[in-house]
Amino acid sequence: MFLWLRKFVSVAAALLCPLLLIALFLSVFFLSPPVSLGMEMAHSGGTPVVPIERLRPLTNKSGYIFAGTVTAIHASPAHDAKDVATIAITFHVDHAVRGVRTGQSLTIREWMGVWENGQRYRVGEKVFLFLYQPSKLGLTSIVGGPQGRMSIHRGGQVNVGLVRYTRGVASGGPVKNFVSVAELEQAVRFAEKDLR
Repeated sequence: MFLWLRKFVSVAAALLCPLLLIALFLSVFFLSPPVSLGMEMAHSGGTPVVPIERLRPLTNKSGYIFAGTVTAIHASPAHDAKDVATIAITFHVDHAVRGVRTGQSLTIREWMGVWENGQRYRVGEKVFLFLYQPSKLGLTSIVGGPQGRMSIHRGGQVNVGLVRYTRGVASGGPVKNFVSVAELEQAVRFAEKDLR
């Protein structure tokens, strides 16, 4: 009588053990916070928004962080050998995160060479920017090159770019390519906390 029970238990254990291991694996990797794998992400309603490790370098070096609309562009040629040709870009700050106020009109000056190399704006364009604090000459530029300039599409969705992982995503939901300005600000604030 005990022989059939022992066989039943061993067969049941052999079948259930892999299922339990799979359930344990899934619960650890998909239900626990992403930090457990070193893949820190800002969350909005449990869905990963932007990997924090991507935002840290941008946030750390930025003097100005904001969403804005380009309202004017003006070129200033060099007047003499000591002068630098610049381009002045004026933004209406639609959503302030750091160094500016919402509703403010902000004019930045960039070296003309940046403009000539393709980093251009157009009046009416909506962008989310990470900018360096202005230099002694009053010039600034985008932190991290193209990563520090994110286009804002209709409906206020920020294109944070396609995010790929080599080890997989530690969450139950997909990483988004488009997020709201508020979600991106939340991710920036999360990255700021980690820098302090």
